[in-house]
Amino acid sequence: MKSKLTTKHIVKPMKHFALLCLVLLAQGAQSNESAKRISFGITEAATNGASIGGSFLANETASWSYTRTRSGVEAFNRQPITSAEFQVEAYLIREDQPFESIHKQMDIMSKNLESGYAQSPKWQKVRITLAPEVDKPRCVRGELLLREKTTVSDEDAMFSEQHFLSCPLEKRAPFGVEVRYYHRYKGNARDTAFTQRAKSLLDSVELNDR
Repeated sequence: MKSKLTTKHIVKPMKHFALLCLVLLAQGAQSNESAKRISFGITEAATNGASIGGSFLANETASWSYTRTRSGVEAFNRQPITSAEFQVEAYLIREDQPFESIHKQMDIMSKNLESGYAQSPKWQKVRITLAPEVDKPRCVRGELLLREKTTVSDEDAMFSEQHFLSCPLEKRAPFGVEVRYYHRYKGNARDTAFTQRAKSLLDSVELNDR
């Protein structure tokens, strides 16, 4: 179950807007794949038209197969031998309530996540952590750890760990942006480098709000 519980996921482009095609943008003439940026969002066809969305550095995900969704991009990296899976998603959202303050935003998100997973038939919450993003005043960075609802031991249970950035836009409210990095694994198959990789990807997020 995805934890898009604080917002409504956009499924149709706005009038006079065209979906941006997925682009792997190399910075200048750099040949290093990790320098590529993954862009997502929607933009007005007119010159200097409105545009909402964002981008992030591909880092180790540069070799993954990215696909375009109705409001963003996603990519998977499945490793069946180790019972592990990785996923990156970036997409547009529509906020349920107007942005008032970062603390109010975190309170809304926390309540929605708690209530949402309390009703989930598959996952139970282990941990939810939310904090203001230092260099993006309207953004919340979160960590979420879920365990499948089953009677098996932790060693045999599936876990879903998510690191995410959720940002209500200012100029294009009520729209917003979310970027999520997932790691799903069985028992003790967690990749110990995942936290740092997720941090690096989220640190690189740039917003597009014009």
